[in-house]
Amino acid sequence: MNEKHISRVSESKFEGCGIRRALLAASLTIAVSTAIASPATVELRADSLPASYGFSYFSDSPLPDSEKWWETFNDPNLTRLMSLAAVNNYDIKAMLKRIEAARQVVRQAKSGYYPTIGLSAGYDVSRASGREAKPYDNESAISFFTVGATMSWEVDVFGRVSAKVKADKAAVEASQCEFAGMQLSLAAQVGSYYSALRMYEEELKVARTHLKTQQEILAIAEARYKAGLVSKLDVVQAQNVVSTTELMIPEYESEVATSRVALATLCGVTYQDIAAITDNDTRPQLVPPSGIGIPADLIRRRPDIAQAEKDIEQLAAQLGVAKKEYLPSLTLNATIGTSAHDISDLFGKNSMSFEVAPTLSWTLFDGFARSAAVAEAKAQMEAEIDDYNMTIATAIQEVENAMAKYEASKRQLALYDDVMTNSKELVDLALERYRSGLSSFTDVAGAQVTYLTNQTNYEVSRANCFVSLINLYKALGGGFRY
Repeated sequence: MNEKHISRVSESKFEGCGIRRALLAASLTIAVSTAIASPATVELRADSLPASYGFSYFSDSPLPDSEKWWETFNDPNLTRLMSLAAVNNYDIKAMLKRIEAARQVVRQAKSGYYPTIGLSAGYDVSRASGREAKPYDNESAISFFTVGATMSWEVDVFGRVSAKVKADKAAVEASQCEFAGMQLSLAAQVGSYYSALRMYEEELKVARTHLKTQQEILAIAEARYKAGLVSKLDVVQAQNVVSTTELMIPEYESEVATSRVALATLCGVTYQDIAAITDNDTRPQLVPPSGIGIPADLIRRRPDIAQAEKDIEQLAAQLGVAKKEYLPSLTLNATIGTSAHDISDLFGKNSMSFEVAPTLSWTLFDGFARSAAVAEAKAQMEAEIDDYNMTIATAIQEVENAMAKYEASKRQLALYDDVMTNSKELVDLALERYRSGLSSFTDVAGAQVTYLTNQTNYEVSRANCFVSLINLYKALGGGFRY
């Protein structure tokens, strides 16, 4: 259920880089700061946030800390499907591997804190010609064994390695937030398909129940026709109602199978597994979330907002890395080794050699390449700040829309309860009058079709209500915390 949201985003003022967050009433201010040569701040504003949500049917208790928000629906089958999807879904598996890859990038960056050490050993033999220059001489040969060690270490005096590690850590955290968002989206998909499955199963059950009743009424019409009490028109009308209902059953059976296939794909199991899990009449209860609070609370709930914040943090750190390039680098190179003609003298006192060469290098001019790199990093961070503000604005709108849709679908479902009661009574009254000869079969046929339509619409309305409730949980970020 994708919707295009158009949001107004307040202006963002850039003055530097880094991260910190402050929430004051209905406004949001985030300042970004990091340890670079010339620290400054970035200010983000969302001044149009409402002070609170105005939906009175939600209680003041907080959302549960558990991320398994679907357990509030009290449906063990749905909980089982959610567990299977969390373990077997291929998108989830792939994302976990990407997070692990990001962690290894951090490990690579941390390796810069340590020196690089190498060992070498060899045997060298060479012979020089004695006929290359006059006066001629005899050829000369030399051979020796060597063993040595080398070390190279960029000492992190100016924080170049630290800044890189910080950026890579933020990338890992952003990946973790993305993973939480993927889990939330997957749970919403599973819930929606499960709702559709239960809806089609109920519609199939309703159609079969009505078919049985309609066949009984058809028998009554045929008996009255044979007794000469009515014309054949009544029989044809009754048969038409039966045939119309029979046509609905194959479609519902197909939809049930299609929903099970979709659930099997999401949960990474077979169609037979889904059929076995859902082979009962349990249905999720419509339990709304509690403690929605104020829009600023979304900062702690929505994975996409948390991810956007981590993306800013990563780009701020990368800006710091770019600025570090203006500073010198201190590298310590050292070698130690031994060489001798005879292997027995290899570790003798006079065979050892070493060299230590600390080097301070500083690029004074590079054709403005560093300046361009800093400008690029700054522009990328500014763009990410705008994306962050848009994410917040869109999140607020999604919650408002989800609340409105759930409230409307809940009212509609309550109204369908009365409609179904009236439709059932209409069928009973029409059939009673028909048996008494007080009305034609047209009234009975119309009442039957209306009752079946309203009962089918009730199942659709209940499914829509549950899906709108799932979308509300999704808009609120489920039970995500970071």
